[in-house]
Amino acid sequence: MATTYREIAYSVLTTLKQDGDDSELTISHIVYYIDLVLNRLRAQHIQKSPTGALLTLFNNVSVVVGTDGAKYIELPVAIYDFVNDKGIDFVSYSTFPAAGCEDLHIPFTWVEPSKVHRMYLDKYEKPSPSNPYMFRIANKVYLLGIECVDIKDISIALYTAIDFSKNCDIDTEVDITSEHMLLVEYQVLELAKFGTTTIKDNVNDGDDTTSILNRVKTQQQVPQPQQQQ
Repeated sequence: MATTYREIAYSVLTTLKQDGDDSELTISHIVYYIDLVLNRLRAQHIQKSPTGALLTLFNNVSVVVGTDGAKYIELPVAIYDFVNDKGIDFVSYSTFPAAGCEDLHIPFTWVEPSKVHRMYLDKYEKPSPSNPYMFRIANKVYLLGIECVDIKDISIALYTAIDFSKNCDIDTEVDITSEHMLLVEYQVLELAKFGTTTIKDNVNDGDDTTSILNRVKTQQQVPQPQQQQ
């Protein structure tokens, strides 16, 4: 049975007795914690088992030509920031085949930005339409080797992360497998407990604890009388 953000939020708030009008936590807090936990669990799952279950394919992503002539695309969604940009599974473009031939998808090979200049000087590694490369800077993916080819769009497969800013419907089903649901609820509950502790610690209730601390220090410094043998 599917579980929604609302159901988890009310369960956590009820467990922590934060479901009243004067509660320190709100549903918005819990929804944020849910997305935080989901992103962490999804990222761990992808790194351990990088299957296509959590992969999203985007076709017809427009290629932009910059003022310097460089071609790039903008990532259509937020992705996981894995080592060597493994949040991008592949990038490819389609050729225009002759009549009776199959459409070919040419994949781009990932490269570190610092190695691009050296590759253009090497005739064996120089980017070309048949051997294109790509690298990422921020939310842009630059495409090398297709400078002289009229490519309007490309296909890209991404491991997409949950975008906190777009989660507005709390009746949306939580995107996690049923076997991980208890783990999600447990970790959200722990974050919510920590949240209430932090809130209480930051509240200035006006009490002067200086005299109490001084009395405690004085008692610790006063030597205790020794018992006679």
